[in-house]
Amino acid sequence: MAVINNSNEDSDKPFILSTSYDSVEPEHEELVDEWLSEIVVKDDSGVLNFSLKDEGYEYIYAKGFNDAEVSFIYHERHSKGKLETVLKTGDINDSLLIQVKYNNEICCSGIGIVTE
Repeated sequence: MAVINNSNEDSDKPFILSTSYDSVEPEHEELVDEWLSEIVVKDDSGVLNFSLKDEGYEYIYAKGFNDAEVSFIYHERHSKGKLETVLKTGDINDSLLIQVKYNNEICCSGIGIVTE
């Protein structure tokens, strides 16, 4: 599991975001499991996301992709930022579940998902 976290406990910079693969917060397990079950039953392919904005979480399921990069982009004019996720194309049988936790005081006016 890869984890990227900029929490910088020894810094005065605010927490912005952290990402992890194949990880679900315990308090979200039931909701995310139900969401994933619906995807499997429908045999959906492609990219879907499940948002818990009030709690500062996004879960992204991507079939046919094998890697991802999540970025925070700050918009000074709007005093808020957005998330952008770039998914790397893999084999047809590849899939990703990405958990994105973000500081909802400074993020996010939206989430963009781009495929390569």
